[in-house]
Amino acid sequence: MAYGYNPPHNKGHEGPGSDAMSATSVMVWAGSSFASGVVGTAGGIAFTTFLEAVGVPNPSKEALEKLDKILSRLDGVARDIEQINTRIAALAQQLAIVGLEIQKGTQENALKAAIANIQTHTGGSRQPLIAAAAAAAAAAVSPIVSLADWGRRRKQNEPLPPEAVEEFTRNVITTWDIPKAIVEIGNGLVGTSNDDGTLRAWTNLYVAQMAGRTWSPGLFGFYESLEQRFLYAVSVQMQAAYLVMTAKTYGSPSGEVPESARQWLAQDFVANTLQPEIDLFLACVEKLVFSQGDWCSPTPVRKTTTRPGADGSPVLLAGIGVPPDAAKILLRSELISRRLVETFRDMRNFPDPQKRGLANTDAANRTFGIYVHLVCRESDVVNGQGPELAPWAGGGQKGRVLGASGAIMPAFKGGKDGYAVLDKPENSRLRLVRYYWSWLDIRGPALPLTDGKPFNQILLNPQDFTAMGLDWPNFSAGHALDVSRLYTPPQVTKDTVGAWTVSPLGGVDKFSSGRLTTDRMDKPVLTQDEARAYFLAAATVEGTQILQGGSFEQREVSAVMSCPLFTYTGSEARTMRLRMWLSLNASRNFTNCSKFQMRGAVRVTLKGPAGDLLLYDSDTYNNGRLSLWDQQISGGNVPPQATDEPALVQVFTVGSTRAAETWRLEIVARVIYKGRCVGAKALLGTVVKDLSLSWQ
Repeated sequence: MAYGYNPPHNKGHEGPGSDAMSATSVMVWAGSSFASGVVGTAGGIAFTTFLEAVGVPNPSKEALEKLDKILSRLDGVARDIEQINTRIAALAQQLAIVGLEIQKGTQENALKAAIANIQTHTGGSRQPLIAAAAAAAAAAVSPIVSLADWGRRRKQNEPLPPEAVEEFTRNVITTWDIPKAIVEIGNGLVGTSNDDGTLRAWTNLYVAQMAGRTWSPGLFGFYESLEQRFLYAVSVQMQAAYLVMTAKTYGSPSGEVPESARQWLAQDFVANTLQPEIDLFLACVEKLVFSQGDWCSPTPVRKTTTRPGADGSPVLLAGIGVPPDAAKILLRSELISRRLVETFRDMRNFPDPQKRGLANTDAANRTFGIYVHLVCRESDVVNGQGPELAPWAGGGQKGRVLGASGAIMPAFKGGKDGYAVLDKPENSRLRLVRYYWSWLDIRGPALPLTDGKPFNQILLNPQDFTAMGLDWPNFSAGHALDVSRLYTPPQVTKDTVGAWTVSPLGGVDKFSSGRLTTDRMDKPVLTQDEARAYFLAAATVEGTQILQGGSFEQREVSAVMSCPLFTYTGSEARTMRLRMWLSLNASRNFTNCSKFQMRGAVRVTLKGPAGDLLLYDSDTYNNGRLSLWDQQISGGNVPPQATDEPALVQVFTVGSTRAAETWRLEIVARVIYKGRCVGAKALLGTVVKDLSLSWQ
């Protein structure tokens, strides 16, 4: 679904005066909506200033002062580019990152030169003003060098003969070649291939600075920096578009826009320059957001669950791993991009314009509507389109898909004997599909649209837009970031009863009794439907001393539980992460027996073809808080119970054997005692709350 663009109608508003003629014609295609819209808010540029400067009646002193400030508000892009190049080069050398440098002498220099050219002839330097009386007697009139110069001289009532204005408009197209400068800025942003251009370079730099899957709390700040750099360049192009349209409409009949101007705007600027820039900006935003996600699979947890880490950044506990602020960033970038394009749309060419009031709409209310960002698998994208969604009967669409961000998420191809079959990473790409339904087109009744919710249940309130950094008055929209298609668990079968293998309880004899209870160990742990969220499997081991021993020897009651995870047949070694969230509880009755110790111990191991990887050991994790020793032995006041909720991450390699690999999870739970205390009892409970995999 492209944004779409309709060339402006060639009939406009009547305008006053001959040298104001071009300005009133320009109002046909631009108007004043942009000034109070996205760039006015996010970039600080009020483009009505230019209209006032070139002839709209009664420009205020404040407006002209704003015009004088444009150059100062838009200074620094050359400096920024130099700084970004220095940092990119340093990072590329430090991290061995390939392809981050912007080639000097190509995009970088062209971008700086083009921006300088445009700014010179919009803001320009202040020219000496000739008093009206003196000007009348002047033998010649100094050339008009910029829109700002034109506006200031009009304000001073300096006579400007048609020849001077004609020379200025001719210079815009020929001498200064402003249309070429617009294209050069676009080439600098987008680049000439799929691995260059400043937008990609800035994005790669920010991704490298955050490091993948760090859940950086600065993600939104990095997005804002990318957005501002993008809007800055587009703002300069917009200034240039005013120059070009002013030149191309000058001398036309009052209120008309010549066909050459209409075609330049529709094709050269909007379709061939602005739209590719917007598309790449959105693709870069997508890459920025996806770089911070863990993208874990499978998991039945519908909402990413985190807790603050030691440094204040979020630690993933459960869920797919959608990064913080993802929905806010995706929607904000979408709204800004649509607002940019809607600035140029003429709704009078749409069906039933009077009945629908389309001629009176502006760029803001044409951005009102329902937005959905659907995250799905590569296999869900067919011929560049995603799955069809329909907010009402007959309103279905298949969305808009940009280039893949490179994010991958484990995919499974069914399984047998309790093992899920892990697909190769190249078959695990994620895609983002973008949907939009304008309020102007919405019909009813509402159908389930996203994750089972109709569009009238995903509406945002003003506080949501404020938190997003948008202060557009009376704005109305609904939004959903839909990841529901990523929750499908592997279809694993097991012929024997029970997916978990549970050993007989060890250590039960005349001295010790024990009991093992399990819950939800009849299914493989990776077969996770929503009903199992936060409770995938559980076991409780109980140990009791029933006979006073004749020695101080150590005894234990233990259970070993093992669960199949996945098989992998890839021929290339690849790195994965296993994330696991446990909930553990140990308790004992108060014994107060002399020289007696009693505690619980848990070890969790990932068992693979190259050996065992220890995931958790209660004796060492969190200072061994789960170990419950009697206070007489430990020398401290140890409570009779303790809990622990470790969030575990294990990085490991699959495919290194170049053969079919089998991976299992093993939990060993033990109640251990030493000494004599008949009736002493301890319980040890272990719950697997979430377990998932992600590609590194």
